[in-house]
Amino acid sequence: AACDLQIAITIPADMTAITNLFTDANMGAVDSTPMDSGIQEVLSRTAPRYFATDPTSIATNRRWMLLMSDGAWNVGPDPTLEVGNLSSQKIKVFAAGYGQPSQVDYNTLNTLATGTGGQLLEVDMGAGYSAKALAQQFKSIIVNGLTINTAADPRSEEHTSELQSLR
Repeated sequence: AACDLQIAITIPADMTAITNLFTDANMGAVDSTPMDSGIQEVLSRTAPRYFATDPTSIATNRRWMLLMSDGAWNVGPDPTLEVGNLSSQKIKVFAAGYGQPSQVDYNTLNTLATGTGGQLLEVDMGAGYSAKALAQQFKSIIVNGLTINTAADPRSEEHTSELQSLR
């Protein structure tokens, strides 16, 4: 059975109704967080590939992973062991830690983010942090992380003005 998910205006303080959507008999109980498996899926998928693996792409493409989680992995290997793998592929992790403040593992998310040159956002559950506000935070991080390589890009002046208009 498919879940009928709705766009959230704000992140709700009580996640019971949302959790219940994922405990359907066809889906099984969703009570585990195999974060390392999710990262491995992103890194190893071949079709469609999320990140190109050729040396030129690794050296020149901006490679960002946006991770939204409570960070409380409880199945499989420790996801922070992937920091070296992500870094060697020049993938920066931008993590949004969300959930009840006492239940979010900000240490894991911060290790993944800062260990790869990314950044951690702490989202306070139920404090009215809107989906739009979170999207604006991600946009701001991404735009501020853009740089122009004038030696490699002959149209760098045009790109610089486009970048300034985004900010």
